[in-house]
Amino acid sequence: MKKSFSNNVAINVAFDETDSFKVMGRGELQLAILIEMMRREGYELSVGMPETITRTIDDVLHEPMELLVIDVPEEYTGVVTQQVGMRKGKMQKMQNNGFRQGTA
Repeated sequence: MKKSFSNNVAINVAFDETDSFKVMGRGELQLAILIEMMRREGYELSVGMPETITRTIDDVLHEPMELLVIDVPEEYTGVVTQQVGMRKGKMQKMQNNGFRQGTA
């Protein structure tokens, strides 16, 4: 298992003295893939809720941030913005690109 973690540079693992370990990756999808792969290999595991990794630099708390561009038909714009808002996303710009097409 340690070998598979060392092959994937986007995953960082902190092993404890007990039989538990902390896995840090780039998002829920990557961690879900890892969990499913381990389940298929026969590992028994329990998983806690994911937590955002923060860093304090010069007494200021920093969180990871990503830029998201979504092109959707106009009728789905409300649903998409609601889903992104549930994940603490902030809309910076919204534009209509023509025939029933918008970018959020």
